[in-house]
Amino acid sequence: MKNETIAAALAFVMLCVLVLFGDAYGGSGTADAETVWTAEITLTGDTAEWTGDGVTLEDGVLTLGGSGTYRLTGTWQEGRIVVEAGKKGYVTLVLDGLDVTSSTGSALEIASCSRVTVLTAEGSENRLKSTAQGDDAASALVTKADLLLDGAGSLTLVSAGKHGVQAADSLTVSGGTLAIEAAKAGLRANDFIRITGGGISVTAGEDGLHADGDESKPDTGWIEIAGGSLVICAGDDGVHAETKLTVSGGSLTVTESYEGLEAEEIVILGGDIDVTAEDDGMNAAAAGSSAEPDFAGGERAGMPEGAKPPEGMEPPEGMEPAEGMEPPGGMDFPQGAGPEKGGQPGDFAPGEGAKETDSTSAAPALLRISGGTVRVHAGGDGLDSNGDLVIEGGTVVVDGPSESMNGALDSGSENGGSLIASGGTVLAVGASGMDECFGEDSAQVSFRYAGLAFEAGDVIRVSLSDGTVLFEHTAKDSGDSVVFSSPELEEGQTVILQVGEEETEIQLTGRTTSAGQSAGFAGRMGHRR
Repeated sequence: MKNETIAAALAFVMLCVLVLFGDAYGGSGTADAETVWTAEITLTGDTAEWTGDGVTLEDGVLTLGGSGTYRLTGTWQEGRIVVEAGKKGYVTLVLDGLDVTSSTGSALEIASCSRVTVLTAEGSENRLKSTAQGDDAASALVTKADLLLDGAGSLTLVSAGKHGVQAADSLTVSGGTLAIEAAKAGLRANDFIRITGGGISVTAGEDGLHADGDESKPDTGWIEIAGGSLVICAGDDGVHAETKLTVSGGSLTVTESYEGLEAEEIVILGGDIDVTAEDDGMNAAAAGSSAEPDFAGGERAGMPEGAKPPEGMEPPEGMEPAEGMEPPGGMDFPQGAGPEKGGQPGDFAPGEGAKETDSTSAAPALLRISGGTVRVHAGGDGLDSNGDLVIEGGTVVVDGPSESMNGALDSGSENGGSLIASGGTVLAVGASGMDECFGEDSAQVSFRYAGLAFEAGDVIRVSLSDGTVLFEHTAKDSGDSVVFSSPELEEGQTVILQVGEEETEIQLTGRTTSAGQSAGFAGRMGHRR
């Protein structure tokens, strides 16, 4: 028994080294053929067979009772897998063609453990599904431990009553392919969510990604997207972080949402972002200050329009709120891979080429774009901050509202916030009733022109008087306001704005120029969520 214990310990250390430093970690593989497993488990019908230690089966519940490395394969139409490894346990689960459905709870529950890694074997297809609803509703995967999802296979997570993944602490995705269908949130974590790789698609009745935060734990409630590819269709927010949302790489597409991205502080340093929202495209608002959408608990609760709910799932009647990872033995995670307890996501400096800006104010929120490519199509405010809205790099295109009670750009002037352009190229188009232009304290020249009406499909073009085209865009909605800022603009220039077949000359008389019809109530009414 002593030799077996030593062998199991050595096997676990070997796998940790493989996962942390080898090909598996970046999503390019998993344990190899020479791995010594704590147990290999095959599910069949309503039973299971295994070789190795730490496994028990009782009343359709397969329990993994200690630290180690477990390989799981096979199909259960009715059953559950539970990890009970103790508060100091370290567990790696390798899913290799696993399909588990439960009508009584979560398909996979990490009930007792410190840290868990779930790897999908290369080329494998796996599924965890909970069909439970009502009082018995459960997430497909529930964990009380810090969780890392990685691998080179695919994992489908389906919950008819709750979330795809519900993590009491942290959740990191660094590889593999995830497909999530959930009645509530797709990925939900209490401490933080970090995405560094992989391909993720989410169809959710509530938020696509959601980080709650915990008042007893400082620096929680944040989301970082540093890599990978995400496509989200959400009934409420596409991505919601209670404190800070940072995007520094990868691609993020929100195809449907009530609000696209929401957090107290939104920082875009890089990546490719495309957001479609019924209300605000991006909303930076102090934690807890955002009102619930009018449909909360009402007609919009449940799956997004046109999205197919999981098999056997009925949309919930209302929305209800749901509730760091360290390697063993002193090992370090590869740079940028593992989650760190505490601290904001990397405490990023502005991206390469971005300018430092002094945008400090007493305002309670911040939306800052320093790089990347950002496209927003919003029915409400396009970019909305209850404090400062700062653009200092990247390319930003906003198709804002066609109704005048919102604006393509909306800063929190009533909270002392400012609308500042210090770099990058920005085109924001929409209705003129609440539109705003960048302020005189901006480092970069900009203009606003209202009065040339356009419809969806019309081309909007900004050129210099010598014919040089600075920017061209096809409008997605109707409107009559254009706001533009570019490093190519200079005070004293004459620019030509063409909207459809009409064009006008604009003389840039200062750091910011407002021309055409009156700006109306732009920035004067405290319209906020």
